[in-house]
Amino acid sequence: TQREQQLAEVRRLFPNFNPAVAKANAGAIAEQTKQVASLTGALGAAESNFKLLIDGAKKAGVNSSTIGPLNLVTRALSQGLLSDADVAKFNSTVATVKAEFAQVLARGGQVTDSVRGEANSIIDSNLSTGSLDSLFTRLKQEGQNAIQARQDEIDRLAGGGGGSSSGGQSGTTPGGVTYTIH
Repeated sequence: TQREQQLAEVRRLFPNFNPAVAKANAGAIAEQTKQVASLTGALGAAESNFKLLIDGAKKAGVNSSTIGPLNLVTRALSQGLLSDADVAKFNSTVATVKAEFAQVLARGGQVTDSVRGEANSIIDSNLSTGSLDSLFTRLKQEGQNAIQARQDEIDRLAGGGGGSSSGGQSGTTPGGVTYTIH
């Protein structure tokens, strides 16, 4: 068949080529690419909502203290006694940000109860707006690091990383031509 002829030609030109390795690398690259896309989307949504969270805290007049319990009391009073819509929006945005950063903390993988718990403990709704801003910067960097780690793995698998642990296959043809298949 034509397929067998093509494989025979590839084997003649590239005697070290292993179709199973190439297939495995292609599958791993597809999975890593999917995780990069997931992480990028989650990080973008989390960034947008974290900014809304900080702006919402300022608008609602909550979390202006560096003392967490005082922020809790202020928010509870504003929402309970005044039925403040801005405080309700702030509380809703806190929940959204926690869910989105759980996706980032999962590094493109499955969000587990453990990861949700970690996001809940990191993103404390009683933090001051200044602390929330600092936390946002740290979590954004963590998300970017996770994306970069996935991209580095894609490069390694594709042979584009330039390292000796390249996932690409290389060798020399019978005619003396050196090659690398990415």
